[in-house]
Amino acid sequence: MRKDVGKMKFLALATLLMSIVVSAPAAAQPKPTAVVLERVAAYVQRFVDDLTNVVAEERYVQEFRRVADRRRLRSDFLLVKYPGDERRYQTFRDVLEVDGRPVREQQARITQLFLEPFASAVQRAGEIEMASFRQSLRRGRLVDPLQAIAYLQAFYQPQLEFSVAPAYRRADTGMIELTFTQITPPGSSLIPLRGKALLVEQTGRVIRTELTAGSGSNVRVTTTEFGFNAALRIDVPVRLRDEMPVSGGDDFIGTAEYTNFRRFQVRAEQEIDVPAKPEQ
Repeated sequence: MRKDVGKMKFLALATLLMSIVVSAPAAAQPKPTAVVLERVAAYVQRFVDDLTNVVAEERYVQEFRRVADRRRLRSDFLLVKYPGDERRYQTFRDVLEVDGRPVREQQARITQLFLEPFASAVQRAGEIEMASFRQSLRRGRLVDPLQAIAYLQAFYQPQLEFSVAPAYRRADTGMIELTFTQITPPGSSLIPLRGKALLVEQTGRVIRTELTAGSGSNVRVTTTEFGFNAALRIDVPVRLRDEMPVSGGDDFIGTAEYTNFRRFQVRAEQEIDVPAKPEQ
């Protein structure tokens, strides 16, 4: 009997030790969200580096649900890393056509941007962007397809609260949905940005992003889908959809597709390879 009692005590102790050994490493592991954030930050850094100095043809359609007003814009859309500041990136849009009608001097503007020093390039990029905005429909807007994915960079992550949506953690697809909300100061009247990113859990690769701003009846939502470009062998934005309420009880809808990706190669201070325009 004493042997049985001793054996029972031994088994009980062994079970307790096993539970401690099994549970202790789990407690020391980082939170799943932290692991995901490290992966997505590393992926986004590669994405940005790969897409730097790449220009895409953007075909943007602006319209409203109720009002019969529509505009078609064809633009060059670029992500640029400026000389003199390797950590500084900027996207910009140079509208080439409005409803099939060409806009003047577009080629000279792109070339000048790449050849000018950093400070001048930033100023010039702003001028080009403002000129492009003026081509937009009244009450409409032109949005950046990379805005949401930019928030997933390591630099911006501390400004956001993240969580993983359990419903999207599916082993058969390997996909998860990462949600984020902008952190605002206590007592601030600022309405925080919210966003979602559908991504591959093991690699952090981003498949789709959604960025939401505003509240109540004034909610603006921008969705971007990403895909693999076989020619350049990099991930790129593929399509965009932007919706926002406007005056008169109407809704603005902007959609865009991105094709014909090609890379700029800056050879020297005053020499640059400008990719050939596609045949019309």
